[in-house]
Amino acid sequence: MEKAEDIISAIFDKKAGIESKSFVRAYKNWQNIVQDNRLADHCRLEDISNNSIRVSFDHPGWIQVFKMNQRMILQRLNSQYKDLHINSVSMHLKDQKFPEKIVKPEPVKNDIKVNKKDFKGNMSSIKDDELKLRLLNLKKKLQGDK
Repeated sequence: MEKAEDIISAIFDKKAGIESKSFVRAYKNWQNIVQDNRLADHCRLEDISNNSIRVSFDHPGWIQVFKMNQRMILQRLNSQYKDLHINSVSMHLKDQKFPEKIVKPEPVKNDIKVNKKDFKGNMSSIKDDELKLRLLNLKKKLQGDK
């Protein structure tokens, strides 16, 4: 089974011009172009057009780090992809981390076990104080009390 990445690359190779092919290669090779793994993990090449690149960041501090390395990054980009002629960078801050960088939280394991035979509807049979408090708060909310 072919990877989606290979199929999309094949479509670009057939349909796109030289500049688009270079964009795909530059996008795939972004980490090598930046050459700083920490920085590359916090920035993303979003677009290449009109001799400019658009880069998004997940924190303003990484924009500053990029600016300090911008000249070298553009030199590497232009030396590897001569047909792009990149001479400017547009930098943008994203509101959240990139989706592929987000670590999904593991489901909460509920260690609270209530034996239905022991629970007769009264709160005194519940031994866990935190559970009692949460149940009382839930009861108040359901009844409309605050």
